[in-house]
Amino acid sequence: MDADQAFEIVTNGKSLGWYSYYTFGLQLTTQILVAFQMCLMVILTPILKNDEDGRAWHLSEWEVSLASSIYMLGVMGGNFAMGIIADTYGRKRPFFGVIPALILLQVFGIFCWSVHSFLVFRLISGFLTGALGLVGFVYQQELLPSNIWAISGNISPGVFAMGIALLALIGQIFDSYSTILLISSLPFITSLLPLLTGIPESPRWLLAQNRIDESAAVFVMLASKNGVKMELPELKSPPAGEAAGAMMIFKKAVVFRVLIMCILWFSASLCYYGLTLNLSDLHPNPNVSLCLSGLVEIPSYVLAFYLMETSFFGRRRTTSLFFFGVFLGCFSTVFALIHHAGEESSSAAILGSALFGKLSVASAFSLIYIYGGELFPSDVRSFGLAISSCCARVGGILGIDRNYLI
Repeated sequence: MDADQAFEIVTNGKSLGWYSYYTFGLQLTTQILVAFQMCLMVILTPILKNDEDGRAWHLSEWEVSLASSIYMLGVMGGNFAMGIIADTYGRKRPFFGVIPALILLQVFGIFCWSVHSFLVFRLISGFLTGALGLVGFVYQQELLPSNIWAISGNISPGVFAMGIALLALIGQIFDSYSTILLISSLPFITSLLPLLTGIPESPRWLLAQNRIDESAAVFVMLASKNGVKMELPELKSPPAGEAAGAMMIFKKAVVFRVLIMCILWFSASLCYYGLTLNLSDLHPNPNVSLCLSGLVEIPSYVLAFYLMETSFFGRRRTTSLFFFGVFLGCFSTVFALIHHAGEESSSAAILGSALFGKLSVASAFSLIYIYGGELFPSDVRSFGLAISSCCARVGGILGIDRNYLI
């Protein structure tokens, strides 16, 4: 019996039990935390440019861009480090270790005393956010049957998008640096609640590590909490010679997938963060632009799920379709900027084109997350996604610093 067959028994061959819904729902709250951290500079920029709130320091235009770039470097480091850690030490301990560390760091961030201390704060925040985003997605997916990975993989970025819109609302209501940091972090202490109900380690990771008895015990526990009676399953051990380890990523069958994923992730991140973090330039109120950029993503995930599950489109054709949509959206935005240069009534056309590009790239991003998770073996799933995500952060940095590169 393999992991998917065991999950069929855990879910009674139908839908998820209450415990699976419970853990999945609480794990989703970390997507809002990640969204808050990734887009925090959009609402903090107007505040940090002014020396208010009793602060003795403020950021210049160049330092705002530098802070965002340093943050992305931290995310890249966190992705890479967590990819190795999660594949070596499991998913559970790193996941529940990073959450309180990130929350506490935001509290300490209130006491930044200079621009340099703020830059260090953003670097560490990026590292922890990147680590949490990666291990959170992998851990969440591996506690679910693979036949619902497509829908769960689209729900996660949908919650991320709602987090972006919610952050815009916070930025519209509050104008205090310290208040925003606290509101965007402290409530997520609730993400640790699954620890109180004994959430297990990923049974897929345990099985990949040849810890068969522990993996079988996890399946029995999940079934019991879902109200299903299950005997200890006889799970298959990994094939001989397929020992887990980061070096497996360099096998010929896997390395080509990694290269393709790196290109896709770089392109998607360049456009996604280039549009998300720079949409504030296209509307007088940056919070309105940020809110719209989050809300427009939600229907994109519904469309992506529908198309990727059809026999005609599948994963590859749907990915190609949305990347073509990204091209059209970005090209039309540039065309509108050039054609309507200097016109006061041009903002609607430019913003509309940019939002279409954002809708397309959001779908593409969610697809490559799911597609990559399915392409990489459990042994190196975290590390494979980590390498891809590192390439994405390079694209994100270039997207943020577009004014200094053109």
